[in-house]
Amino acid sequence: MYKEIRNGVKSEKQSRADWDILTEIFRSFSMSGWASNQALAIYIGASFFPTAVHELRKFFFKNCKTDLVKYLVSLGPRDEADKFLFPVFVEFCIEEFPDEIKKFRKMVDTADLTKPHTWFPFARAMKRKIIYHCGPTNSGKTINALRRFMDAKKGVYCSPLRLLAMEVFDKENTLGVYCSLLTGQERKEFPFSNHVACTVEMVSTDELYDVVVIDEIQMMADSSRGYAWTRALLGLKADEIHLCGDPSVLNIVRKIFSDTGDELVEQQYDRFKPLVVEARTLLGDLKNVRSGDCVVAFSRREIFEVKLAIEKYTNHRCCVIYGAFPPETR
Repeated sequence: MYKEIRNGVKSEKQSRADWDILTEIFRSFSMSGWASNQALAIYIGASFFPTAVHELRKFFFKNCKTDLVKYLVSLGPRDEADKFLFPVFVEFCIEEFPDEIKKFRKMVDTADLTKPHTWFPFARAMKRKIIYHCGPTNSGKTINALRRFMDAKKGVYCSPLRLLAMEVFDKENTLGVYCSLLTGQERKEFPFSNHVACTVEMVSTDELYDVVVIDEIQMMADSSRGYAWTRALLGLKADEIHLCGDPSVLNIVRKIFSDTGDELVEQQYDRFKPLVVEARTLLGDLKNVRSGDCVVAFSRREIFEVKLAIEKYTNHRCCVIYGAFPPETR
C-alpha cells in the first residue's frame, strides 16, 4: 500500500472537513497503545513512534488519492482506521527510517538478558576445559581440585565463605605456595604471589588464569547469591576450571557449556566413609557419644548447646558444621 501511494498520482485537493477528520485519525493513531506496541516488532521504539507517525501523516497528506482519503474518512478515528493504517506505517518506517530501526535493534540486543554467555567475549574466544567434581561431602572433590590449583603457575580459588577462603589461604602458604587472600572484609597480598583465595563475589573476570577452582557450584541455584557463581562460570578466563559440588546443578552446567562450546569432563565421587544411623539412641546421655559420631541438631542454638555439653562431659572435642542453613545463618 505504501509503495502504491508513493508511486501514484499526486493527491487531489480535499475538502476542509475531510482534512480535519484525517488529522483526527492520525492523532488517534499516534496515541494508540496497540499501534505503539505493535511497532516494537519492527524496532520502532515508543519514544520515536509519534515522530514516525507525524512523518507518515505528512507523506499521506501529500500523496494520498481522493478515494483512499474518502475510505479513511468513512472509518473515522477508531480502531478500524488504526488497523488499516498500521501496514502502511510498517512499510513506510522500513523504507524511511532504516538507521533508527538499526539503532533501536542494537539497543534491544544489548539489553537482552536471555544469552548471558555472550557477555564475556574473551572467555568465549578461549577453549576452556571444565572438570566437574561431582559428589557428596567427604568424598575428596575439593582436595583433588586444590591439587591442580597448587600445581598451576597462576590460579584462583573461589569460595562460598570467607572462612573457607582463609583456610585455603593458610594451607597454601604453609605448604610453600604463595597465596593472597581477597574477601569482602579483608585483603592480604603476598609479594610475587600468583595464587589467590577469594570469596566468589570478589573474583576478577579480567585476569587470565591457568587453573580456577569454583567451590560449592550448586550455590548457583541460590536466589540471592547464585549470580556470583554464574558470573564466575561464564566469565573467568582460564585454561582449566574445576567445579566442586553435588549433582543438583549438573544438568544446568551441561546446558551452559553446550551453549559456550567449552569441554566438560565429569568426575563422580563417593563418600570415603558412609554415614550410618545408630540402631539405638544415646538414651538422653551425651556421655555415650564416641569418636567419629555425628550429632544432628536443627537450630543454631541447639548446635552450640550440644557442642558445649559433649566437651563438658566427655574428653571429645567437637567440630561444628552448618548444613542446609541459609547463607545468612552460615
